[in-house]
Amino acid sequence: MPEQKAQNQRLGIQVLFDFTDIIAAIDFAADTGFGVLEINLGNINFGNQLRRASERRKIKRQAGRRKVRLAVHAL
Repeated sequence: MPEQKAQNQRLGIQVLFDFTDIIAAIDFAADTGFGVLEINLGNINFGNQLRRASERRKIKRQAGRRKVRLAVHAL
């Protein structure tokens, strides 16, 4: 694997107010070459999404498809 690609898989971004939807944030991270997305629960929309099991399954599937690892930043 080329060094740049390997490095990008370890680099990530944190989202707080720029997005209201986790799946959109996953797509943005993947489209811009980041392999990690940190979801900051200071955004109430993210907390509401993660409360529902059906939404968590969708988020997990999308992250897997887009090869983006997820981290959650609690308050």
